[in-house]
Amino acid sequence: MIGTHSKSGAVGLMVKTVDNTKAHEKFARGWESYLRSGEAPTKGLQRVFRQFSKWLTRIYRSVQRLGGEVPSDIKDIMARMIATQDDIENYAHEQALEQFENTKLYQQLSETEQARVQGYIADIKEKKLKNV
Repeated sequence: MIGTHSKSGAVGLMVKTVDNTKAHEKFARGWESYLRSGEAPTKGLQRVFRQFSKWLTRIYRSVQRLGGEVPSDIKDIMARMIATQDDIENYAHEQALEQFENTKLYQQLSETEQARVQGYIADIKEKKLKNV
C-alpha cells in the first residue's frame, strides 16, 4: 500500500494489487501431490491420507501427471499445516521403533532379548501417550 495526499491534505491509500495466481496454483499442485503420496505426518492421519491418496489417484489416473514430486522441505511445511511438530516427531520415532523389529540385528536377538526390547518399546509408547 502506498500513502497519498489529496489537495485537502487528507491522507488516502492506494492499494497495489499483486497477481499471485501462479504461486497459488503451484502451491495447490504441490499440495495435491503431497496428499496423493499417502505419506501421513502422523499416525492419526494415516487413514485420511490413504483415502485422499486413493481418491486423488483415481482422479489423476485419467489426467496427465502433475509436476512431479514435492520437495522434502515443502512436504515438511505441508505436514506442519495439518499436524503439530510434536505429533510428527512422535510418529517418526514410533515408525523407527517399528522398523527396528524388521532389522537383521533385531532378528539375531534371542527371544528373551526381543521380549526385553518389546518391553522398552511399549514403555516408550506409553510415556508418549501420557504426554499427549
